[in-house]
Amino acid sequence: MHDVQFQIKPSMYYFSLVSLVIFVCIVVISLLNCSIGLKLSLLLGTGSYGAYLFWGFVLLKGKRSMIGLKYLSKAQKWQIVTTSASYEADVCHHRIVTPQIIFLKFNVSGMRFAQRSVIFCDSLLKDDYRKLFVLLRLV
Repeated sequence: MHDVQFQIKPSMYYFSLVSLVIFVCIVVISLLNCSIGLKLSLLLGTGSYGAYLFWGFVLLKGKRSMIGLKYLSKAQKWQIVTTSASYEADVCHHRIVTPQIIFLKFNVSGMRFAQRSVIFCDSLLKDDYRKLFVLLRLV
């Protein structure tokens, strides 16, 4: 087996999911029976956190956002490419691989906690998603 590389792009499914959650939070906050000052502060906090989520995770502009993934067949490891660094990791067996979404957990040497990633099917080209799907089932 040879090395396989995947370029990850922003997902419209993830955009829709985060938008829906933020919208529901705003509706719930606006329906609360409390003072206008508290409502405004909750709305400001929700809006700020929503902007952070969109910038860092939906648009893949954050420091830890995974923008590339490569399987290194000789070392049987994965190379994770983020916007700020690139490192090798092992994929944990605690992963969920479905035709629509992939949840991955990586063990990176030198890092205390495992790194996690969510890849929606529209984050990759159709053939690339299929290759990643099959590769994760085999490895």
